[in-house]
Amino acid sequence: MEGYPEEITARKNAQEELEKISLRWNALNAAGVIMVDNDLVAGLLYFSDGWKKLLGYAVDEIDNRQTVDSWHAMLHPDELPRILETFRADIEEGVSYSNVEHRVRCKDGRWKWVHVVGAVTERDATGKALRGSGVLTDITYLKESCRTDEPPPLDGDELSSSTAWIFNEQVGQLLVPGGEPLWLKKKEALFLGMLADSGTTPLRRGDAVIDIYSRCDDSATHAFDMLLSRLRKKVENHTGSPFPLLTVYGIGYRFTAPLLRR
Repeated sequence: MEGYPEEITARKNAQEELEKISLRWNALNAAGVIMVDNDLVAGLLYFSDGWKKLLGYAVDEIDNRQTVDSWHAMLHPDELPRILETFRADIEEGVSYSNVEHRVRCKDGRWKWVHVVGAVTERDATGKALRGSGVLTDITYLKESCRTDEPPPLDGDELSSSTAWIFNEQVGQLLVPGGEPLWLKKKEALFLGMLADSGTTPLRRGDAVIDIYSRCDDSATHAFDMLLSRLRKKVENHTGSPFPLLTVYGIGYRFTAPLLRR
């Protein structure tokens, strides 16, 4: 029985880590973020369940695993060459990450816009890319809102039923979908304003730190992390739901729900 206690401890630690990963995964799903894993050797892509809902399929209608060819068949033909070139640069030229917007065909034939951020996560000893990972989010609402220069104002009933998060920078107020207004502190409001301005492009961490604290050193970075933690807890306590802020590792932050400035 020598070593048995160590094995028990190892299994317990592994189980706790799996539970943490599961919680993070569920939070991403709740925020509408779709995880993508790309096995470049086998030519297979694996999508989290959210992509079935995005495309209008029932859970048992389509597989989470897709071949490269079957995935390409879902992409808009006008954009396929640009998408392939973007990913080729990531795979062959060592570009730090891919950042691309494109349309994908739904079950009913409609097209939805998505934003994909990904990177090669595994290479062999020769530098050949073996695996990539990324996140995919629905940005159709942003593309449609860009058809006019200024979205029409929302009245009280529309605000209460809207799926958008309404941000009023002048008074420092955040109106969550179907909820009561949440009052923000100055730096919290400044950060949300930057997120609203960035749209589908990730807000770079360094830029946010500098704009909020006028510098980027260890103390400012620590203060920014504390600000983010407080804001996330504040919003989640207010709404009872995960804060739809996606951390794009190595890049910055994106708000994964519609965020409108008023």
